Amino acid sequence: MLITWIKRAYPQLHILGLSATIKNVEELSGWLKAHPIVSHWRPVPLREAIYVDGKLVFSDEAESDILTTYEDPLLDLADYVLRENGQILFFTSTRRSAESLANKLTKVSYRYLSKRVRSLILRRIKETRSSIERTSLSEKLFSILERGSAFHHAGLPPACRNLVEELFRNSYLKTLAATPTLAAGVNLPARYVAIVSTRRYDRVFGSTDISVMEYKQMAGRAGRPQYDKYGVAVLIARNTVEARYLMEAYLKSEPEPIVSVLESGEKSVEFYVLASLVAGMGFSKEDLLELFSSTLYAYQFGERNIRDKVFSSLLYLQKEGAITENNGYLKPTSLGRRIAQLYIEPKSAFWFRDFLSSPPSKVTTITLLHMATTSPDMLLVYSTKRDRDILDFFIERHKDELPLDLLVERPLFWDEIKTTVTLTYWISEESENSILKNLDVQPGDLYRIVESSEWLIYAAGELAPFFGYDGYLQQLEELRLRVKHGVRKELLPLVSIKGIGRVRARRLFNSGIKTLDDLKRVPIEKIKSIPGFGSSLALSIKREVGGKVPKISEKRETIQKPITDYLVEDEDSSN
Repeated sequence: MLITWIKRAYPQLHILGLSATIKNVEELSGWLKAHPIVSHWRPVPLREAIYVDGKLVFSDEAESDILTTYEDPLLDLADYVLRENGQILFFTSTRRSAESLANKLTKVSYRYLSKRVRSLILRRIKETRSSIERTSLSEKLFSILERGSAFHHAGLPPACRNLVEELFRNSYLKTLAATPTLAAGVNLPARYVAIVSTRRYDRVFGSTDISVMEYKQMAGRAGRPQYDKYGVAVLIARNTVEARYLMEAYLKSEPEPIVSVLESGEKSVEFYVLASLVAGMGFSKEDLLELFSSTLYAYQFGERNIRDKVFSSLLYLQKEGAITENNGYLKPTSLGRRIAQLYIEPKSAFWFRDFLSSPPSKVTTITLLHMATTSPDMLLVYSTKRDRDILDFFIERHKDELPLDLLVERPLFWDEIKTTVTLTYWISEESENSILKNLDVQPGDLYRIVESSEWLIYAAGELAPFFGYDGYLQQLEELRLRVKHGVRKELLPLVSIKGIGRVRARRLFNSGIKTLDDLKRVPIEKIKSIPGFGSSLALSIKREVGGKVPKISEKRETIQKPITDYLVEDEDSSN
């Protein structure tokens, strides 16, 4: 849709489209009115193979024997690669299998780990450990890293993912087990890429085969420019029958065609219709039909299909008050304009309205938090049967705060409840490790739902006046800040100061420093005496709140730092 908008805004613009792994090049170039140029050149030649019965069988029918030293063929493959001073990246289907395989690979990687490299890895682990809140997941990673291997998936906190990427990119790590998210978003090549399984679990369809496109994306990570003469992508087969299937289904197959985003459903058509009107891309039905008729969707599926979608979207937006029509001219209302500016689905905005129009008997923090987690734009964490006791207890305890009549038939009901429970733990100052232990929500997932819910709570606050719900503004803003910082209400003044997070704020509060006035009045030595507060931070805090700073403190700061500045803060406790 973005390309369609750009073409409409700048009709004389020349478009250069670049991509790898596309089947329907002619179709895309026809839509863009562009001249297709296809090249099979690759900076590092790629070979594709099946690993079966102790040997690599390549797509050109060449074979290479793998020495069977270990009881696990994956370890034999890793040893084969490391013996050639290469790197190997394994793709697994789940996070748990990535962690398990990374641990197994240490049997091989540790043998090839020099003292110099291990010393460097240990130093980087120490630096990273001091910058994050410790959890069982991060400690598991550090334990594996010490032995020369690693895992990488979206559940890791960003600092840990960055560490793994840095060490692997610089060849300090020789083996890495990752989930396919690495192939989609991170440029981290290796001489060998091994795809352990071509099956993926889908919550709706169960176990399914991955697409050829996904295989090509992962295989494309094989071969490091300037370092490797070739790259090898390997599929793992259990027997010769499966090997023949994998050869035909993936190595000798073309990727699936690219389809329009309007077909994939990442955003609704009404989202794009409203955005187009707000951006001035059209002022009537005819304008919008002309605009959407020039999309890739219309090119692929026909103008009639897109016409029906545009008309139904206009009816919906007009009915809900986001646009008006006068003498054939369409115009976004102030509400519709703000919805588009907030970059949320119109359905999310109207969900906020409907939720607050039929509130439960008590509107509390839990109520407003669940309003955000049940909106269409919200990222959710998955629930399992193991969560049911905790979730049932939460529902029973907060049933007067939740409009259960609106929610109970929703298909993602339990995921939404678990997401609300997770965020409730977070704003109650539970540690990341406690959330991981009790709810099995990993830090990376926690960060994503915190970011998503904070934005949606902000959006709800921005839209509340349009719906006549000004009375919720203070509650929503307070909740947004609590979600952002992960604190109880009483810590909000303290976390507004640079350098004071949820852990330090709680330590200040428990030491009797509860307000900004307290910070202003208390002697700087008192702040420095609290664990986690060195002289540099204490001085910075006093300057920000406008407190009195003894000249001797400022002078001492420029000359010498105390040993406490170099001590690692223990972020594992939140109280």
